[in-house]
Amino acid sequence: MNRVRTILTLTMLVAACGGDSQPSDPPGSSVWQPTTIPFDPTCANCETIASGDYGHSGDLTLSYDPDVDDAIAQWGDCLESFRRCLVGGGLALACSEQSICPESCRADFESRIGGLTELPAQIEAFEAVYIDDGAPCLPPADEVQP
Repeated sequence: MNRVRTILTLTMLVAACGGDSQPSDPPGSSVWQPTTIPFDPTCANCETIASGDYGHSGDLTLSYDPDVDDAIAQWGDCLESFRRCLVGGGLALACSEQSICPESCRADFESRIGGLTELPAQIEAFEAVYIDDGAPCLPPADEVQP
């Protein structure tokens, strides 16, 4: 009996200390593919999108590196594919299905949107999946680089 009690006590102690369990991933961390080309702070391969004098900000140059594929770049590509479809006259549900967003993100959005036809409700569903703090498809803040 003491041996069983000792084994149970040790098992509970290991479980309480974490054992071999892993902490849960923050929202958005596991839906994106691993980065193969990280952001380069020197922007050696960047292309200039726009430059000029922007009022109080002065002279600015907006550049990007099309090869970077970190989580924030994948997220941007996902949102852009969705936006292009909507601007082209697509409906939210069809645009989700056609987007390059991860399958789990599309499924989450499609389940939330259901039969919603009002634009404010559709926007709320979209933000809940892709934009809001804690959204399942928002890349973690530590993935965002300057």
